[in-house]
Amino acid sequence: MLLCTFKDPPENLKDNGYTLVPIRITKLQHDIYPQILRTYRKINHEATVIMRETNLFVMLTGVIRLDEPRNCFFSKYIPMVRVETEQQEKDFRKACVMTHEICGSTKTSGVLPDKPYKFMLLHRHLPLLCAALVVSAIGTLPYCDEMSAAHIGTILETYDEDTSKLSFLSEKRREKLIAPYRSEFEGFTGFQLEGNISDELKDAVLSEITRAPQLNPEGTIHDLQNMEVRGNGIFALEDVGSANQIWCQALMTIRRILTMSKRETLHGPYEPEFIYQLMNIYLDLSSDRLQYIIHAMQMAGIQQRKALFRVLSRTVDDPFNMNTHCNLKDWAPIQHKFAEFRYREAIGCRLAGVSRAHDAIEEALKAMPNYPEFLEEQKRIRGV
Repeated sequence: MLLCTFKDPPENLKDNGYTLVPIRITKLQHDIYPQILRTYRKINHEATVIMRETNLFVMLTGVIRLDEPRNCFFSKYIPMVRVETEQQEKDFRKACVMTHEICGSTKTSGVLPDKPYKFMLLHRHLPLLCAALVVSAIGTLPYCDEMSAAHIGTILETYDEDTSKLSFLSEKRREKLIAPYRSEFEGFTGFQLEGNISDELKDAVLSEITRAPQLNPEGTIHDLQNMEVRGNGIFALEDVGSANQIWCQALMTIRRILTMSKRETLHGPYEPEFIYQLMNIYLDLSSDRLQYIIHAMQMAGIQQRKALFRVLSRTVDDPFNMNTHCNLKDWAPIQHKFAEFRYREAIGCRLAGVSRAHDAIEEALKAMPNYPEFLEEQKRIRGV
């Protein structure tokens, strides 16, 4: 109403309680511009607060080895904006409520980039990033630990310009900010929380993420087998990304158990049979992941296939590297599972145009001679 102007009503108009309203408004006309400015500032401040509460930004900083796949940093499925300059970083950081820093492992050799990768993303997309980090961890981690890099999540203090003081987030808001880590990062022993967070909440979250599992061997095997079956069912419905995510979570669980078993930090003794069962499931899950990589290769061009072959190569080597790392000398893969694993390796190698396909299909046929699908793949590889 303050933005409207009215002419004085006729003098003979009756005072019925309504006609006086526009008169009073017009009498405020001389003071209208300061009021507009004050109203504008208030609206601007309220809009800024609402925008910050609705669109929470996270600054992602990554320092990782140049020879590691960087799928999570360049994935088209995670809406992120690359921060190119120092001025952009300075401007963007003002809008952030959190930062997520990925630090390169000091335990592994490799060439680090000259400067870290920096991105901005909305907090509501943080679960997608966490899921991508879980996936990219499989096949790229060294076997000295569950994680090759430390992840540091920092909740920032927000500054209220109107009152010129720090505005502290409520406990409920902090819990919302770190919720994606609680749901996705189980087993990430290198994860840390810093910044504007209470010690009680920090300790509760970190204990959930990094605590040693209390294992029931029979229940653990059952849960892992269910995860594999669920992933296969989802893959059959062509939701390949979700299937891959489930398989990777199961692989992370097994890797953590096997690593802790080697270090003798598991709670309680476990029979060798349990460890060998875990290795069998590990091979099965790795074989399932080969399906996912093959699917990606079939959708990609030749150059992308070459890049995907590096991921396939790591996935193929992973179970056997894990076996060596954990000194499981008596473990041997089940023959028909091993044959299927090599068969899928052969398909991936053929799609990438790599000669290793010949050796892979020969190993598959050695484990299961005269199997029709293997013989067909052998013909395709030979170009017959």
